[in-house]
Amino acid sequence: MPQEPAGDLEGFLMRQDPSTLVAVLVELAGDHPVVQQRLARMQLADRPGRLAAGFRKTLSAWRRSPSFYGYRESPEFGRSLEAWLDQVERELLPKDPAAALALFEAFIEADASWFERADDSDGCIGEAVRAACRHWLQAAARSGAAASEWPQRLVRLVSADGYGARDELLRRADLLLDESELRGLVARFEALMTEALAGSRRSQGLPHEVYKASAALTLLAEALHDPDVEHLPEASRPGALQRARQLALDHDDPARAAVLLLELGDAAAAELKLVSEPASIRGEDYSVLVPLAEALRTHQCSRGETAVYRALLKGVLDRAQARAYGHAARYWSRLRQIGNTGTDLLPLQSNEDFEAEIRSRHVRKAAFWAQVNGKRSAQVGAD
Repeated sequence: MPQEPAGDLEGFLMRQDPSTLVAVLVELAGDHPVVQQRLARMQLADRPGRLAAGFRKTLSAWRRSPSFYGYRESPEFGRSLEAWLDQVERELLPKDPAAALALFEAFIEADASWFERADDSDGCIGEAVRAACRHWLQAAARSGAAASEWPQRLVRLVSADGYGARDELLRRADLLLDESELRGLVARFEALMTEALAGSRRSQGLPHEVYKASAALTLLAEALHDPDVEHLPEASRPGALQRARQLALDHDDPARAAVLLLELGDAAAAELKLVSEPASIRGEDYSVLVPLAEALRTHQCSRGETAVYRALLKGVLDRAQARAYGHAARYWSRLRQIGNTGTDLLPLQSNEDFEAEIRSRHVRKAAFWAQVNGKRSAQVGAD
């Protein structure tokens, strides 16, 4: 039977007798738990405290669950998370913005639970966290709290980001803050970067705070729709940039050095740092390496991208992380794509020699090779 267009269906329902609609809803509730749950929440519409408690109970149950969602199951889990967020936004936010804000914040702070429980190869979990960040900003704007408290709360949430999915808090900070408040945040992160650079020593390497502040400034430039937002105060910019670049070049972690060099606009130096020290790239540093590889791809730095994906692949296989074999298979696929372009990878090992080495060292990892054989055409880009 053809489906009624939304407008026609709404008009049809408006013409029906209320008792008929009640009977249909009762019937559907008996057959479909989702409908039953929705009607139960409707009964709490004038009791937002109890409605919020129900939402929090669902959130707590997810956090306590020991279940792990593999590559095929994780999209459904991601959709469930987003559906919960939409329900809070639609049903609780209009009644009690502060309670909705608290739930969105609890969801964001629990992001480790969502990422650690799923193979997020399709990026569905990350998208749910990004959606939660947007909901948080919108709820904060409606909460009636003093505007002065939001910058510090934003900084606190962003500073605790271990997976890179909370970037949306700064990228869409314009949903909550006006231009003057956004520029106040810019000044705060500029000060943090300058302070970190001033206190650093070459022997200690580049402080992690420099990377975080630089990334934050890039995101705030998007929120301001102002690509000219600079990453350092004007007075200290020339010397600080030179110092930051030199510290990056001297850093013993080539991946983190490459991140900053990209932020400083020197993609060639970032790639050279990676291909000069491929053995020093820590393959377990997933949260840094995956976005770095994507950035290198954007800059058409195929050699640097190759070095990063090889490190990620080895990191998974050397530690026999079976749950991450889906990721590893996609790294393998992307490496083959690069190899098939005929790109000169020197000074890196040739693609043929690298593949032969992996096959020799990990020939017994049947689960990984099964993933490879089923995903040779998969694309990397949403890990």
